[in-house]
Amino acid sequence: AGTGFGLVVWGGGTVQGVAHAAALRGASLRSVWATSPGGGLVGHILSAPSFVNSAWSQRFSGDRIPAGTPLLVHSVLPSGGLQQQARSAAPVLIGPAAPAVEAAGAVLIDEASGAVLFDLNAHTPLAPASLTKIATAILAIEGSDLDGWAANQIDYRDLPGSSVMGLLPGDCFPIRDLLHGLMLPSGNDAALALAAHLAGSEDAFSASMNALVDRLGLTETRFANPHGLDAQGHLASAYDLAMLARYGMALPAFAETVGAPDWTTVGNRQLTLRNVNRFLASYPDADGVKTGFTGNAGRTLAASATRDGRRLYVVLLDAPSRFDDAAALLDWAFAQHRWPQP
Repeated sequence: AGTGFGLVVWGGGTVQGVAHAAALRGASLRSVWATSPGGGLVGHILSAPSFVNSAWSQRFSGDRIPAGTPLLVHSVLPSGGLQQQARSAAPVLIGPAAPAVEAAGAVLIDEASGAVLFDLNAHTPLAPASLTKIATAILAIEGSDLDGWAANQIDYRDLPGSSVMGLLPGDCFPIRDLLHGLMLPSGNDAALALAAHLAGSEDAFSASMNALVDRLGLTETRFANPHGLDAQGHLASAYDLAMLARYGMALPAFAETVGAPDWTTVGNRQLTLRNVNRFLASYPDADGVKTGFTGNAGRTLAASATRDGRRLYVVLLDAPSRFDDAAALLDWAFAQHRWPQP
């Protein structure tokens, strides 16, 4: 429902999925409550520190709420976007300036602080290509039971020239399979299948994607589809995409998926899916996230890398040498910055 208290039977996902469902109805989720096996209620308060929600974490391992769980939710009128908070002070540049890169837009962000370490037209909306699928994956993880099944009516043969998972009408796969089909081979058919399953239509899902960036306080992005094929008004800034990747990598299912080299489906057909993100194999510290390409967008990349316990994100849009430039920026950032002591 909208604001106030309400009882819902959740279809599976996470607390942030519940928050997203509230946002789609013009409300801001404050807390959510479920029955405890020992009796009484256990709650999750969104603005509270983690120790306050420890009982919830024990009740729902990995913050995954099973499908069919009754929830008492409390929501209010929204007060603005949910900005991702800094978790530490920003690193300090101690060496030379960043190397030059060839891209229409680029950004490098420190995960812990959210600080921008490199900016090249980082706030200019540009065509993102398949980096769009970062948002699609987040919504699938937040708003569904990943082990629940989805019937499919998408035919990959209707998408000539596209990267696909290989879906055929009548297929039935768990959401987890479709998630891997979305992010590993960059399946546009998987994106359409998830959109249909989660929202009923491509247009409705695109509206949900835009509600996601609004919820995260990202103002330079608007999505027109779930896959990233060129479309009028389908634009995102390098900064917004980096912050989306940062948010996604905080979700265990997202990080596990984008870092996987391959995946074998368990649905009605066995498909072996290979990760087309060559940066994972070419850069030793890489652990995500996504590549993209269209004629209009050029070559795009959102990459994450972790060294000495510190993770950085680099996004390059319309970047002919995206892998080389990403590696150069990451090497520079790790070597030429000093991180504050914890």
